[in-house]
Amino acid sequence: MKLFLLSLSFLFSSLLFAQDSFSEEDAKQVIDTFFEGFHKGDTLQMKSVVLGNIATQTVLHLKMEAIEL
Repeated sequence: MKLFLLSLSFLFSSLLFAQDSFSEEDAKQVIDTFFEGFHKGDTLQMKSVVLGNIATQTVLHLKMEAIEL
């Protein structure tokens, strides 16, 4: 009985590590796609690689010029 439970727990624990199909190259592609959309200002491209709702915010920096009187 102990051997059966040990074998069963080993089987289930090995299934937990079965999600190795997402490689480092896949992660780089997702990041590249996100930042490509970010630099183009394309929120649809950015949202295509994220899960759920992402809050996109804009920060606008205006260059102030000195006014001579």
